[in-house]
Amino acid sequence: MQPETRGFITILTGLYSFQDCIHFLAAIRKFHQEPIIILIDGVPPVLYPFLKAFKNVILKPAPPNENTVLASREAKLALYRTSEFDKTIYLDSDICLLSDINDVFEYLDKYDLLLTEIKVLHCTYPYRPQYAKNITRSLYTRIFDRLAKVFLPNQVTNPWRKK
Repeated sequence: MQPETRGFITILTGLYSFQDCIHFLAAIRKFHQEPIIILIDGVPPVLYPFLKAFKNVILKPAPPNENTVLASREAKLALYRTSEFDKTIYLDSDICLLSDINDVFEYLDKYDLLLTEIKVLHCTYPYRPQYAKNITRSLYTRIFDRLAKVFLPNQVTNPWRKK
């Protein structure tokens, strides 16, 4: 009998969430080594190595849509058929995990679908409090954040956030 597989899945549609996703991956890797599937759209392939640097990251195409909000919603509908794990935890890519969540995987022994409150902080990176930034702080994320200021769209002036 093969061991049960477990992993995470998230969605990244567009560049505005890219920096958040880097810190999401750093937070997950601080507490977990399970594979992470990222349904991705609207991100240039030249940036994929930044995501793959966190090891055991699987990039799969998200349903494409010109509107990144609609693309994200369509991707959420595709989550369950896209996961290749026996136990899958979906997390938004702009959260910061504050502790391990092995207990959520254990609850999935009893339930097929589970909605739960877990120890996360949900906000975009520029607005994240210092204690949450400290969780994902590493040489890699510090260098990435400096590059992001030059090469990525400014999340604070993101036109979608102004609507």
